[in-house]
Amino acid sequence: MLLKGKSIKAFAKVELDEKAVEGRLIEYIQHVPMAARSLGIQVKDKTPQVEDIVRVAKARLFVKITLS
Repeated sequence: MLLKGKSIKAFAKVELDEKAVEGRLIEYIQHVPMAARSLGIQVKDKTPQVEDIVRVAKARLFVKITLS
């Protein structure tokens, strides 16, 4: 894997479970609110809409990278 142009050793784990992806999406939108619009997720009162999270999670996955 390259990080800032340097080769590093890392391990990647794919998260496919829809409920887990939903949780990760909520966390992601809370940390990066600007990403909600491009994902098609509406945010009201700084809270992502559950219906949108459920819909988007069906077509997404998350990859957790751990440096070794």
